[in-house]
Amino acid sequence: MKVFYKVLTGLLALSIFPAVIFFPFFKIIVTSTVLSFFTSSTGEPIINGAYSLKDIYDLILPYKDTVSSFSLSSIPENVRDALGVPAAFFIGFFILALLAAIIVFILGVFTKKKTAVMAFSGLGIAFTLGMNIAFESFAKPLINGKISIVELLGETVIGTLTGSAGSLGSLFSSLLGSSALIDLRLFNLSAAYIAMLLIFGTILVFTIVSVVTDWE
Repeated sequence: MKVFYKVLTGLLALSIFPAVIFFPFFKIIVTSTVLSFFTSSTGEPIINGAYSLKDIYDLILPYKDTVSSFSLSSIPENVRDALGVPAAFFIGFFILALLAAIIVFILGVFTKKKTAVMAFSGLGIAFTLGMNIAFESFAKPLINGKISIVELLGETVIGTLTGSAGSLGSLFSSLLGSSALIDLRLFNLSAAYIAMLLIFGTILVFTIVSVVTDWE
């Protein structure tokens, strides 16, 4: 049973990494009264999907030169004030959750310190919950219209991603940045977040059971 515990704990801890890469990470729903006017889907979302980190990487890869030129200094001060702290906490909690998974793997496979495994599994759950809370704080100003997408990304990035340039790109950016014309209805964490909670929770429960039943 000891070998079974080590193998299962190790596999579960490592499974967090493909989960965060390939499972849908962000759920987004966007509606637009202007764009839907030119389509047959009036009232229907123009964007409605869940996207993994790999999906996002594949999306921005063709525009890597534009994205690499993006700098924090180009973001307006009001946007940095509103989104900077929750964005930093989101990234920080995300990294801490991944570090907790690595530590759980090392402790579970190479040591007999099950108490430490339980502690870091609990921390992994706490870090994952903190990540979600921080992301909700980040998304709130974007959803309620206090911060527009153009303010966040800038006209250059928006124009490039939409294939627009010059005055046409500026016009599209103006339309996209108007809360009256585009509505970010939903922007939250998706299946990858749930998977992280379930994995850490499974390791925690599994380790508690192994301690109670004295698997040696």
